[in-house]
Amino acid sequence: MNFPPKVSISIPTYNHEKYIGQAIDSVLSQVTDFAYKLYVGEDCSLDRTREICIEYKKNNPDKIELLLNDKNDFNLNSRKIHNACFSSGSDYIAMLDGDDYWADPGKLQRQVDYLDANSDCAISFHNVWAIYDDGEKEEYCTESQKEKSYLADILKGNFIPSCSVLFRNGLFEKLPDWFFSVTDRDRILHCLNAEHGYIKYFPEIMAAYRIHGNGVWQKKVPMAQHTETIKGYEILNKHLGYRFDKIIKKEISNRYSSIAVEYYREGKIKHARSTMTKSFRENPMRIVGLLISWAQLKFVLMLLFPQIYKFLRRQARKSTGS
Repeated sequence: MNFPPKVSISIPTYNHEKYIGQAIDSVLSQVTDFAYKLYVGEDCSLDRTREICIEYKKNNPDKIELLLNDKNDFNLNSRKIHNACFSSGSDYIAMLDGDDYWADPGKLQRQVDYLDANSDCAISFHNVWAIYDDGEKEEYCTESQKEKSYLADILKGNFIPSCSVLFRNGLFEKLPDWFFSVTDRDRILHCLNAEHGYIKYFPEIMAAYRIHGNGVWQKKVPMAQHTETIKGYEILNKHLGYRFDKIIKKEISNRYSSIAVEYYREGKIKHARSTMTKSFRENPMRIVGLLISWAQLKFVLMLLFPQIYKFLRRQARKSTGS
């Protein structure tokens, strides 16, 4: 392929021996009227993933660009794949992790046709199957998912399965220097793209997203997930010039509240109290939500105002005669 592909496809993979063949096959089976190219980043796996990728490259030299790491380095692998796709000259970029797969041979064509016809659309995505280790599956997106969403929506939480997304290349000159310092990169990338257009949703299921304990994000304990999400929000808030400060601080407040719960479960009451205080500092209006949720109000009183909580319990017991 001596000319830029219409679509470049990012496939990071590590220890995906059981899945990578299906992932690559699902891309090669796409029926399109345009050229596309796969950029497979193999991150020095401990199983046969690299061997499988090399074989696919050998059989599809024009469609696959294989990026091999000399050592396992998630950040380096991510940087190499992103740089390859962004500098490929393609009009669009699609994403697919090595343990997921596309389930509709017309997926890519449909998304490209829509973006070609709607220049004010920056991102398109679709519903997918969420498949668990035990074989159970469910639809990833809910019935309430809007057909069109905007930056303010994606800031409230990532509703885009990474294996479903196709976005315009070249919406911004380059990824910010801080991009690779955050872990929750998919959501951050969607936010950067959504600065330049709306997000289109197709309700049809056209891919499968595997949820298992070996996923990069799933391997992190909840407290680490929340902490890294907060870091990403703080950096993103500054990048956006604090134009969405109210939305972002509300989300940060929610994450601090979740961390406080984790500390409380571990018996680290002092840490739980200080973290819950941070939650209220980020979003003082959180108190309104407590007034309509006794469970949350009870937890906050018990944590931050134990004397008031004990007093209320004594009064409640007296009123019931217990």
